[in-house]
Amino acid sequence: MNFEEKAGVISTLWIEFRKSDEYADFMAYNDLGCPLAYMYTNGLVNELSDQGVAMISETFKMFLELLDVTEDVIDEILPDKNLGAILVFAKIKAKHSARATEVAQDEDDEYVFHSFGERTIKMEDL
Repeated sequence: MNFEEKAGVISTLWIEFRKSDEYADFMAYNDLGCPLAYMYTNGLVNELSDQGVAMISETFKMFLELLDVTEDVIDEILPDKNLGAILVFAKIKAKHSARATEVAQDEDDEYVFHSFGERTIKMEDL
């Protein structure tokens, strides 16, 4: 994602969720990065210093960490790199990964790796 896309995502996040309990800790910690992204994307700030760019970039990185999503995956999978697309993708990813895999021992004390509701795959098959 380019810097303008990152700033746009954080700007929209700030406008849409700044008073949300779900993102309260994130907004409190990023109390400068989020509004700075908003001001930049809406032309209220014409130019950013290197520190301003770093602040918005770090805020974006922290947001992706909060969602457990990487920028590489977003670049690879999402054609639209906006807040809505990222939130939907993160929710779907979390839903599937929550029930995706577990490692356990079978009756022969061999470790097995499987997905719930799916066939069992032995570690030696991987």
